[in-house]
Amino acid sequence: MLPEKIIIIDLLKYPFLVDFNEYLRKRYGEGVTLNEVIQLVAIEDTIVKRAKERIFCALKGNIVRDAGGRLTVDDEILAYNLSLIILSYVGDRWLNKRYAIMESKRVYKHLLNEDSGVLEYISKFLNVRLVYVGSEGVKIPVNEVKGKVVYEVLPYKIDVTDYLKVLRLLTDPSWKLVNQIVHEGKVYLSHRRAARLLSEILGYRIYESIGVLESAPPEPLDKIVNDVKKALEEYVQKYTEYTITEETKRPLEHLEIPSKVYFEAFPPCIAKLYNDAVNGTDMSHHARFALATFLLRIGMSVDEVVSLFSKAPDFKESIARYQVEHLAGLRGSRKKYLPFNCNTMRTLGLCIGTCNVKNPLVYYMRAVRKHLKSVKTKKQ
Repeated sequence: MLPEKIIIIDLLKYPFLVDFNEYLRKRYGEGVTLNEVIQLVAIEDTIVKRAKERIFCALKGNIVRDAGGRLTVDDEILAYNLSLIILSYVGDRWLNKRYAIMESKRVYKHLLNEDSGVLEYISKFLNVRLVYVGSEGVKIPVNEVKGKVVYEVLPYKIDVTDYLKVLRLLTDPSWKLVNQIVHEGKVYLSHRRAARLLSEILGYRIYESIGVLESAPPEPLDKIVNDVKKALEEYVQKYTEYTITEETKRPLEHLEIPSKVYFEAFPPCIAKLYNDAVNGTDMSHHARFALATFLLRIGMSVDEVVSLFSKAPDFKESIARYQVEHLAGLRGSRKKYLPFNCNTMRTLGLCIGTCNVKNPLVYYMRAVRKHLKSVKTKKQ
């Protein structure tokens, strides 16, 4: 009988694999509270700097550099979890999403170079039964050289049922089941696709794990949380202004928008945001901007848009009205703002489909024309 293969996991690369509660119990003893942990960790300058580095890199859209050689495993575990605690106090869903995406990309780069055993181990942590079958995997033709077919072996397999469970997390159409190699109830993947699958699932799990701490942060974190909020506000302002400046160069200003609002013609992204607003869902700044500018552009009044946001948990009519009037060109620079283009919507995590257009307004106008043409044909 062959000895069981030893798998070495580098926790400096994958600190999320450590159960933080169990780690705290072993390190600090039973019954330690979150505030006590924060007090203990926040006095460690190295850990605090690393936590801030993680967050600010994510905010700028960068993958944080590896901690190898600079930090111990304990430092990285604490810094990773401290960054999640800070994000919970900041309470911005867009930043949480951004952080999760950049962490997913960082992990993906590492998984590309890992042994199959590491991918299997992480798949178990993520409750996904990914199995390495090596040369026994499905062979697919990829090329032809001098009359001979060259095959690629897909060395990983996952149950179709497991694959379908995580499919809802994968927005890229290339992940659809019809685009996969399926054999005898298993989906077969290359090493690259297996690494991508795990990193995508991880990003979603990280995003879901960041809660909201509505109480004021304890003193050691108070300044850090305020620094992050200030940087986030500056980034949003700069990013929005840049996007709008670029957008105004496009011919969207000249679209002939009908006076009636056709809700059935909304693109998927806007339809979701509209439903979120109707249901009183807490929406990010970017989500509100995207929805408000779209609705104003298709003919909704300021009053109608303000009323739509009235169910938001943090709604204050005076503030909401000022902001909507500003977007409508009634205040400030008197410039009428345009919705984000589709590339920006994807960057901000607001795109939920592939519509083959460059701006939600273009989708809307095409859908309206199609609808009106259909109605005219029926009357004839």
